[in-house]
Amino acid sequence: GLPAAVMWIISFWLLPVISAIVWLAMLIAMLSTWAAQGKPRYSEMSVDEHVPYISDIGARGLKPLFIAMGSVTVVTLDLAFLAERWMRHSGHLVRNKGRFDKACSIISLFFAAAGAAGLILLTIFDTVRHPSMHRAFLGLFIGGYLISAIFICLEYLRMGIFYRSKYVVLIVSFWIKAIFVVVELALAIAFGVLDKVSKRQNAAAIIEWVISFIFTFYVLSFVIDLLPSVRRRHHLPQGEKGLQMSSRPSASSGALPNNNLTYEEPVTTDSMGDRGNTYRGQTETSYIDAHIYPRIIIIIIMAESFVLGSADRPFDNILNFRDVGRSINGFNGSKLLREGVLFRGARPDDASERDKQRLTDEIGLGTIIDLRSSTEHAFAAQRRQNARLIENADAADPENSVSVSTNDNEHLLNLPQVKRRMISMTGRAFERMLLWRLDWYNFIKALGLAASGYRTDAARLVATNVMKPRGLIGLAQDMLDCAGAEIREIFDILADSAAYPVVVHCTQGKDRTGLIILLLLLLLVETTAVDIPLNTISADYVKSETELEPELEYLMKEITQIGLDEDYAKCPPGFAEAVREYLDSKYGGVKAYLLSIGVGEEKMDTICQRLVLER
Repeated sequence: GLPAAVMWIISFWLLPVISAIVWLAMLIAMLSTWAAQGKPRYSEMSVDEHVPYISDIGARGLKPLFIAMGSVTVVTLDLAFLAERWMRHSGHLVRNKGRFDKACSIISLFFAAAGAAGLILLTIFDTVRHPSMHRAFLGLFIGGYLISAIFICLEYLRMGIFYRSKYVVLIVSFWIKAIFVVVELALAIAFGVLDKVSKRQNAAAIIEWVISFIFTFYVLSFVIDLLPSVRRRHHLPQGEKGLQMSSRPSASSGALPNNNLTYEEPVTTDSMGDRGNTYRGQTETSYIDAHIYPRIIIIIIMAESFVLGSADRPFDNILNFRDVGRSINGFNGSKLLREGVLFRGARPDDASERDKQRLTDEIGLGTIIDLRSSTEHAFAAQRRQNARLIENADAADPENSVSVSTNDNEHLLNLPQVKRRMISMTGRAFERMLLWRLDWYNFIKALGLAASGYRTDAARLVATNVMKPRGLIGLAQDMLDCAGAEIREIFDILADSAAYPVVVHCTQGKDRTGLIILLLLLLLVETTAVDIPLNTISADYVKSETELEPELEYLMKEITQIGLDEDYAKCPPGFAEAVREYLDSKYGGVKAYLLSIGVGEEKMDTICQRLVLER
């Protein structure tokens, strides 16, 4: 690849720099030319006007410069916008959190393009020959970029709050742009009012120059946004690059021991050890250290202190995590279940130090029930090991590189005094059921692939031919039939009072976790006086779809690679209703089902007493 120094020079962050320099040079050239000419009064200037409008100067001898430099300014600025959007989409910058952020991004691009068109056209249709059209395009220019900035602020505010522990730069960028919006909007209103009064046009002209000079700093603010995408020796691009295959130098270069070794780059590097205070994909030596912004951080912390104590606040690196009791009580509008007892979530492997402290000190977690399969654990461990390989490859001093572990459990979250129980919901019985549903040709093919060591290809074959047609509801029903032993083991743990508080999780915390939580809630409805409406239970399940939006793009890549479609990234409507109907029709209800797999009534009563709020 290109040397690091070249990559630093040839980078998208130069686009806003070029835009700002050209814009500032144009303003200075026009103002200094007018002054050098003896500050002439143009025919368009009113009696009390001593300072000309920018357009008055640009309508005469400097019109070619006005058109050329104005066009270069907005074209390079809009290219910077497009580059920033592409970097977020490709993972070189942190990705948008969800659909709202992406909508803000698209809207901001549209109005930025409108603003660019406005400036180019107002330089062409000058104020001398086309005054009406010139004013209309001036309004389009100012309004377009102001509206664009507002939507950019909304986008950065959302991302800054969500990723606040990892990307301080997002909040910094938000505040810079928000200040620009407020100041420029106030000045634009003042300009519009004063411009209509002939005796105040001198003040209006001065305000126009001020607006234009301030616009330079807004353009430069995008340097802050694009700099984290630069790859350097001690800095991986910000954000989730995704998994991509690449080769590294041989051991002689101080990197990897095998010149032909091909491995996957990690999603991030900060998930490997105690790096809760660094940005995702960044080492401590990165240029954008939090200490650069101590005053801003203090302001942010003070502003967030009102919400940081909320039990509903998001974790830094654990998605889809929530208190089941609090969630049900909130959806129902009344207190039915105990809070702080049972939790659900996605994989906690990349928990930050603040996440760990919250789990142990605030929640007082007692047990983690991990529902993932051995294959999922192997992938997670491999990703962590690959991340360590990359850290070694990028290390300036090979002797100080991080040792690469071969521990298959190194990805797991280790918390003091917290027990971990690993129970795969897709055990042998479930795997056999999937295989038996294949036709004879694919059955033999799957066995051959698995026996030859191509387990991923075998899994893709099963996913395409069995799991995809069954859908999430069908697979949940299959799991009830085939994972009885695993479900019994989970209920045995939940019947132990010493295990609480308990968190149940799988990879996304959506379907397998959702099925266990659904069984528990249906058991409460069937065997206690607690009346939890089915739509409340369903609302808690469907909530996972929104909670997982930050990983939607990555999740889509994962599921399509194994032969599934986008429906597997969603929470199908009617999931809770279909599972309850299946339990009622086939087993006679959830209690009868649990009895059939070996969960005794005494254990059911213990679980219910633990979850139901005493009255």
